[in-house]
Amino acid sequence: GGGGGGGGGDRDDDDGAATVFMDVGSGQGRLALAAACAYAGTWSVCRGVEIVPGLHAEALENLAAFRAGGGPLCDVDFSCEDLRGVDFSGCDLCFCYATTWGDPFDGVLHELSRQLGGSLRAGARVITVDKELDCADGFELIGKAEGQNSETGGSSGFVWEKTGGRIGEVPVVESRGGG
Repeated sequence: GGGGGGGGGDRDDDDGAATVFMDVGSGQGRLALAAACAYAGTWSVCRGVEIVPGLHAEALENLAAFRAGGGPLCDVDFSCEDLRGVDFSGCDLCFCYATTWGDPFDGVLHELSRQLGGSLRAGARVITVDKELDCADGFELIGKAEGQNSETGGSSGFVWEKTGGRIGEVPVVESRGGG
């Protein structure tokens, strides 16, 4: 991990908590660092999780360079781990550039969809590139955009919103009395 610097702010929802962003497959940390700069003083933390140790090391070097530059950053944290060990429960916005992840429902993206569906709060958002989450995991597609991508020729961006509670969560039903 790697602590951050200053920050805070409010979500658009009514609980007053600060926004938590996570880049899944964060590579050299560019997106998490850009978000930490852009939303310093507004978001509480920008996280990046990467499975490749060399890319994670580069992310930590990039974070050190940003800090040395003295500009404002919200808290930043990078971890090197398999996504199966990541706690997503506090995330408000997750990003996944999944262009190289193979078939969506045969492997890593399927696992990510299930894990996010089981841990994100209702209203949390997930952005995926070129791959779709499984709506059965509690996601609703709320936006889609097509665009050019220098790595793939063209890409689709999908914006998902977590609906309902966490998968497996038992809803609280109020007793209305009767008789």
